[in-house]
Amino acid sequence: MNAESQTLGKLTHKQESPGFSWITPSDRPRALTVRAIMTPDVITARPTWSLLEAARVMRSKHVSGLPVLDEQDHLVGMLSEWDIIADLDRAVGVGTVRGILDLLIEVEGRVTAARLDQCLRRLEKGRVSDAMVRKVVTVDPEASMGEAARMLHAFSVNRLPVVEEGRLIGILTHQNIVDALG
Repeated sequence: MNAESQTLGKLTHKQESPGFSWITPSDRPRALTVRAIMTPDVITARPTWSLLEAARVMRSKHVSGLPVLDEQDHLVGMLSEWDIIADLDRAVGVGTVRGILDLLIEVEGRVTAARLDQCLRRLEKGRVSDAMVRKVVTVDPEASMGEAARMLHAFSVNRLPVVEEGRLIGILTHQNIVDALG
């Protein structure tokens, strides 16, 4: 089974907001709930996937992070592109901007192919469980949009899994909030 067929949901195209014209723009952060603006169809990963599988899913679905679910579909972590880069930095030493620039500069010295091979091997052998963040900040679907925006800022995260009764029911990103304000 490939990575994409193991995902629980599929990303939908941008959905039209259900008509919030009756809410004034200044009242929207308090009036709208996370449930009203979240993305309900979530692309997910499994802890056992390779980092390469997860990266391919992120690229093909145009997302920069994935909630990680165990076999019982419980949220056990979050994986972002930055988490994969940090793992590459720990394992191979090219995950930082300086490391990537060093890798590009090595072209002159012809060491690059070996270093790129090291990176690819790490992506193939490394598991999502190796790189994911385990302490995940989540949001309740009935939280206000304003509360969720404050959480995104306070915890310096780009996405919040929306959890209801212990189950992942959606994801809230900065873009969801921007779309709701527009």
